[in-house]
Amino acid sequence: MDEEGKRTYFLEGLLFFGSVIDFAKKFDPKKDPEDVVIDFRNSRVWDHSGLEAIQKLAERYRAAGKTLHLQHLSKECRELLNKADSMVDIVILPDDPTYHIMSE
Repeated sequence: MDEEGKRTYFLEGLLFFGSVIDFAKKFDPKKDPEDVVIDFRNSRVWDHSGLEAIQKLAERYRAAGKTLHLQHLSKECRELLNKADSMVDIVILPDDPTYHIMSE
């Protein structure tokens, strides 16, 4: 938590079909503050299961009346989330990574 009351989660590793259940368990929208940030600086969304996990998490935060912000996502990941009418606020930073999501 920072002094403004925003909680930031710093992820490490890959977000893919084998890790989405553990990913979902790390968050508790009911207990979190109004603004939550997930920082992907040391993580990568590896496949479409990862994108779906982000979407489902965003839905949980939205249902709780809270805002989920994502930062340090690749351009491709941001584009795919935007196409899916994502319910998350994607923060674009100058040092965002460049990588591709595996296609099925």
